[in-house]
Amino acid sequence: MTVVIVLVAALVELVASPSAGAVTLVAQGSVQQVFVTGATPGETVELLDGSGVAVASGVADEQGAFIFGNHPLEETPIAPGAGYRVRQGGSTSAPVTVLDPGGVHAAAVLLRRPGPRHRAGEHLPGPGDRLPVPRDP
Repeated sequence: MTVVIVLVAALVELVASPSAGAVTLVAQGSVQQVFVTGATPGETVELLDGSGVAVASGVADEQGAFIFGNHPLEETPIAPGAGYRVRQGGSTSAPVTVLDPGGVHAAAVLLRRPGPRHRAGEHLPGPGDRLPVPRDP
């Protein structure tokens, strides 16, 4: 009876474990960048465009992460668009969208709109404004 239980437990573990070399890649698009986590450290990751063509590659760091388009002087920024995926070995991430830097300003302006806690016409602090210095009680 004990042998059967051990064999069944071993079989369940074998079936439940991912296949050799399989990783769970989690990609996220940003402004002219794509970052990925969950890769095998020290192994190559590839960035695929919407048609499945590899447009960039790099090596995952010791935490299994990599950022495509992170070094403007060394690497071309990633072109804005949808459908990018990251691949490592036989694993591929879900598709992500790379944002256009021109669209970021519009989003930032929308975030600064007065909300329910602000009155219309009230000045909201901006990058050049001096804020009051807190005093000790």
